[in-house]
Amino acid sequence: MSSPRFDPSQVPGMRKRYLQLNPTNASSGGSYSFSSGLPLIKFDLSSSNNPMYMDGRELRITGKIKYADNAGNLYPLNTNNYVDGATGAFAAAIDTVTVSSKFLNTTLERINNYSRMVPSVITGVHSQEDTSVSLSHGGLHQQTVPMTKFNVACNNYYNSERFLLAAEQEGKSFSSPLYCGIFQSGQDIDLSRNGTSGLVIEILLKSSVNSLFGSAVGNTGTVTISDLVLTVPVYEMDAPMNPTGQVSQFNFNSWSSMFQTMNSSNSTIAFTPGLSRCASWFCNFINSNELGSANFNYSRLGPVAELQDSRYTKNGQLYPIDFRLDTVEQSNNQAQVNNGISSNIISNRVGQLRNYLEAVRTDRYNKISHTSCAWNTWGSGVRNRNQTANNSGITPGTTDGLGALLDAYGAGTDYSQSVWAMELAFDGTNTLNRTAGGVLAAVANNLDGTAATSQAVFVFFLNKNTLMLSPQGIDIVR
Repeated sequence: MSSPRFDPSQVPGMRKRYLQLNPTNASSGGSYSFSSGLPLIKFDLSSSNNPMYMDGRELRITGKIKYADNAGNLYPLNTNNYVDGATGAFAAAIDTVTVSSKFLNTTLERINNYSRMVPSVITGVHSQEDTSVSLSHGGLHQQTVPMTKFNVACNNYYNSERFLLAAEQEGKSFSSPLYCGIFQSGQDIDLSRNGTSGLVIEILLKSSVNSLFGSAVGNTGTVTISDLVLTVPVYEMDAPMNPTGQVSQFNFNSWSSMFQTMNSSNSTIAFTPGLSRCASWFCNFINSNELGSANFNYSRLGPVAELQDSRYTKNGQLYPIDFRLDTVEQSNNQAQVNNGISSNIISNRVGQLRNYLEAVRTDRYNKISHTSCAWNTWGSGVRNRNQTANNSGITPGTTDGLGALLDAYGAGTDYSQSVWAMELAFDGTNTLNRTAGGVLAAVANNLDGTAATSQAVFVFFLNKNTLMLSPQGIDIVR
């Protein structure tokens, strides 16, 4: 998907070093939280008059994160409070990430609903082993939600004799990348006056209600991030740049997000993204009534009801897939065979899932080597597909969505004035399902127009951009 990479390490005279930056809007106590009125974290990367390039894939933000009750007391080790495992304790606390050109004062990328994008990225391109090992030590991700209670309890600070008292604990250490298109595209970022002229990175935290969930949370609780350091790898040269009156350009990717709800068995979601070079899009779902409540996992990738088929269009024409994607779920009403559950229930939504993974990976399906994406998870013998059940998000559930790869390697697809749309059809009847006791029961698994089944849809577009700088000024082609 990325253009041929310029490798500054191969340029004679270039040397690599790591910058360590503290937030420029430092608070008196060095901590940030939504509840304290300091939800914004800001880092400045200065411009350079000499050649300087940053490898965004190695960028890391480190610090400590502390989840506590509204009085500031840390939760005990036996807490029943959690964060989403795929999202991780750090990303779960983030609402928006914005990357801007420092000198030019121009926004390059803004990702709203960041904590809804990250779980799709993590489950789409990482295995469960990745989540349990490397990602667990970095962004505090976990393979299962129950394991996140140990991140919430901050129990990693202890001495040889005892666990430290809550008042002595400072928080759980993390070291995480930022999953921004501009950093993850493989293109080294020119920080000089011929490029972005420095960068400003802003991280906006969200309230604990949409970060932390569980039986002991209620609608209180605090999330505090402290001891922040941004580590930035740069290649630089002492020799000044050659003055030029020509146009210089820098290519980069960016994610943008949109939000809508749907509540009928035949739903259409449509936007005009205003983007001229879209490479892919994907979306994920959650029950609308689970938003804004500490009883539910805000970042949970919920099931897409009882989906029968999906159609993706551009200006009313099927695109990029020129046929309807059917699913075997439409035959589930006849799925009880020999006092058990037939293969029709556990068959995957092959077409939807394959295209979703390509969209998240932004590459062809045969290039996908790691994933933990799943939709047919069972819990205590009960198929977890019910849209009306108050699923807290603690037990395993679905971790998929819908999407499509538009253009992996070329110039992208023009949606600057075109309407992107997704048409979804769901089963309009109740479905027989088997309870934990083996009893067949009818469960409402459809979108029936009520608030109980309404679905919140988060859509993310990956776009290719070009920043062009000339003596006449700056221009960004999106």
